[in-house]
Amino acid sequence: MKKHILSEDKLFTYIAMAILVVLSVFMVAPLVLVVSASMTDESSLLTHGYQFIPSKVSFAAYQYLWQQEMRVQHSIIIQQSWTM
Repeated sequence: MKKHILSEDKLFTYIAMAILVVLSVFMVAPLVLVVSASMTDESSLLTHGYQFIPSKVSFAAYQYLWQQEMRVQHSIIIQQSWTM
């Protein structure tokens, strides 16, 4: 047996889905901006500011993190010990 959805129910469903899509974009956009900024060249970041699509891509920040691997691991251990 097939249920018929009333037009008010459809309207509510569309409005609820639109609100959820907007909220999802607002939640994901800052994360995307942070990842994009982390892959932007430092000089480009200073001149152009934060952009969703970087004008010049650089992985220098990630290279620095790999070079400082022991410091990062030590800081994670300290952070975990303080929160527990």
